Amino acid sequence: MTRNISASETALLEIANSARTDLLKTCNEHAKHGTPDSVILKGTCGYATVFCESLIQLSKKGFTTTVRGGSPENEPAGYIDSKGTIHGHFWIEVATPDGTFIMDITADQFDGEPIIVLPCDLGTQYVKGDQAITEHMIEMVRNGTAPTLGE
Repeated sequence: MTRNISASETALLEIANSARTDLLKTCNEHAKHGTPDSVILKGTCGYATVFCESLIQLSKKGFTTTVRGGSPENEPAGYIDSKGTIHGHFWIEVATPDGTFIMDITADQFDGEPIIVLPCDLGTQYVKGDQAITEHMIEMVRNGTAPTLGE
């Protein structure tokens, strides 16, 4: 069954495509040639959400964003892959005149689609964690104090 895609969802898809393209360009500069995108972007979801959030604000469409996330270490929250495994992950919820949407440009690290923009009620693979923990972790990304991969 095909669902109708709203103007807001179309705008978010354009932003998500642009963000992923730019993120991959940056990450590819530091990766070995031939490395799959899903490997290159592993562990970049915090940075990707902050980048997407900035692009949404710059678009001046009047959308509001909330970074969401979760970690199975703290609670059963995060991204649930096709095998039912929960992974620590960050994504954005975007409130628009057409409803609230999930935006995620790094779910392919868990075998999801590379770009996900869908109404929140269809995003059953996303389980929100403690918002205070999410905000603390994202603030660390924003101010450059987040641990790097492998720490």
